[in-house]
Amino acid sequence: MTDEAPPLSAREQIAAALAWWRDAGVAIDTGDAVTAWLDAETGGAADDASPDTKPRAAPKVPKPAPPPQGREAISRIATDPVVQAGGDPANWPTDLESFRTWWLEDRSIDRGGAYPRVAPRGAAGAELMVVVEQPEESDNDRLLSGPKGAFLDAILRAMAVGADAAYLAALLPRHTLHPDWEEIGRAGYAKLLAHHIDMVGPKRIICFGRNILSHIPHEPAQQADNTRIFNHDEGGIDLLPAGDFATLLQRKAARTRFWRNWLAWTDR
Repeated sequence: MTDEAPPLSAREQIAAALAWWRDAGVAIDTGDAVTAWLDAETGGAADDASPDTKPRAAPKVPKPAPPPQGREAISRIATDPVVQAGGDPANWPTDLESFRTWWLEDRSIDRGGAYPRVAPRGAAGAELMVVVEQPEESDNDRLLSGPKGAFLDAILRAMAVGADAAYLAALLPRHTLHPDWEEIGRAGYAKLLAHHIDMVGPKRIICFGRNILSHIPHEPAQQADNTRIFNHDEGGIDLLPAGDFATLLQRKAARTRFWRNWLAWTDR
């Protein structure tokens, strides 16, 4: 036989530790400040230790300033610099041939991207101007050269609008993945589009894509919920908003609604 006591269970070890703290007069410690427990037990041994072994208080982290509210926030937004896409409007081209070259080459129009810029196509005074949100992903040197363009060609044939009678343009100069439409609005592409429409001077406008409407100056047409009026320098131009090509391709109901709107629009 040995005098060695059997090992304590985990429960017995915890109970013994709690009993020791109670006997020492410590019931609970809820303070957040750093406590020098080692100094109390060793009679100042920690003071003789090297600086690297001394307990250090946690550094105080300053609280972040609250975001501006009310008029302060408005004043900050109002003073933020806004850079117009294309630079100073006074220097924008005033004829379509120069505009196309400028649209492809001027560095102030956008910040660059993975896809090439694509020029609009058509002639001034077109019977119909078609505006889309952006070029297709497969576009290179011809706007709407992919499946969406083929779908548009079928729409124009059904409308009895010849290929030479339509002018095709995009709000953005190049295809962009997940466009930030709020940033696009701040960059002033609406003003660029309005200038573009003024140069073309079409008889009618169709906008494919709901995001375009917030980037083109317009007002509701009288007695028509589904049509708009673009305020042109020489008078108003009838504007028909339509869904994007993806929606029209996928949903028969959307195609039917668009066609009825077109018939009602052209019968006025």
